[in-house]
Amino acid sequence: MGLFLLFYGFFLIRSFLVARSIGSPPKAIVLKFFLRAAYFALLIVAGLGLLFETEKEPINQNGTAHDVFFLIDVSKSMNSTDLSPTRLEHTKVTILNSLEVLKDNRLGLIIFSDDAIIHSPLTLDNEAFKLFLKSLNTDLLDDKSPTKNINKAFYLAIKKLNKSNSYKQIVVISDDTNNVIIADSTRNNLQNLNIETTWLQIDKNLNQNAFLSISDKIKQSNNNPINNTHYKHIATKNDKYYLVLWLALIFVVLDILITVRVFKI
Repeated sequence: MGLFLLFYGFFLIRSFLVARSIGSPPKAIVLKFFLRAAYFALLIVAGLGLLFETEKEPINQNGTAHDVFFLIDVSKSMNSTDLSPTRLEHTKVTILNSLEVLKDNRLGLIIFSDDAIIHSPLTLDNEAFKLFLKSLNTDLLDDKSPTKNINKAFYLAIKKLNKSNSYKQIVVISDDTNNVIIADSTRNNLQNLNIETTWLQIDKNLNQNAFLSISDKIKQSNNNPINNTHYKHIATKNDKYYLVLWLALIFVVLDILITVRVFKI
């Protein structure tokens, strides 16, 4: 930008000298300078505004989407074969079979064992979610401690869901849900943010209809409208930058008209 201003300064000075040498009034040059400075600045403002304030994630236009994080245990115990072919593979197949019901929701994956990480961010892209889900295995995280770091998994989910204006849900899938200890701070955050939490114990005693009931519950609650104020606010913010862009284009047209001498200055 500095180089552009330098060259344009030389161009302006040269234009003044030429106009003076032929006895032409410099009014048109002055007007064109201010027009070009104005639309150049407006284009920068509009471009940067649209770039940094436009939401990068898809928005469900129906206003009925859930934001659902699956917290999935990937400790070595999930390799047990009391569920065919293993507890983890059974979990993956069960979720995959439910995606048709869940397709209008943003889904994400957080895996936990000794540690916890976001394996898939919240997305409406079912195909991307499937790829992340299918790649789950018990070697993704260390499993050296008998204690599962469920509180870090909750922390990661809560941190992301805190930015959401949709209905929020966390589904915990583990083979040890009966022995986990949830921190008081985690419980308070879940309650304050109205995050619904569902636990699914994966072992030989698994009720095969348990996950189906979870899916149906999500589907039924999708009929309730969410607060769209946030999305409307985004649209309003973007609209003002489109107005700035239109104003810049008007100045460009004026510059062209002056250049071709449509206006007599």
